[in-house]
Amino acid sequence: MTAIVNKLTNEPIIITTISDRTTASALADAFLKNAEIATANEGRIYRVIDVRPAAETFGWSVTNWLEIARGVAGGAVRPELEAVFVGTPDMAPFFNNAQLLFFASMDQALNYARREVAGIAV
Repeated sequence: MTAIVNKLTNEPIIITTISDRTTASALADAFLKNAEIATANEGRIYRVIDVRPAAETFGWSVTNWLEIARGVAGGAVRPELEAVFVGTPDMAPFFNNAQLLFFASMDQALNYARREVAGIAV
């Protein structure tokens, strides 16, 4: 199954949704699509990664995501892409321990990104 990548219209925000059924090749394709969007846009892009649909296999998924991200341009570290994660409450400790931005709802994540774009302190 694919990962879903959507660039919000007129906003420097990409939403990438990853599910339990996202394959390694689909994830790599999603990272490449993120990189293409970042390259086509000027300035910082907020990449909101929704991992709530991957809750069932979360532990396995994270290990694989990191491996795939290391091998794909735009995967893990790209200065103009700021990753913001959306997950279930039980995922919070992982993201907090890894010092990654984490929110329990899409609304919270989008609010954060939009405030950052507007230059409003969060």
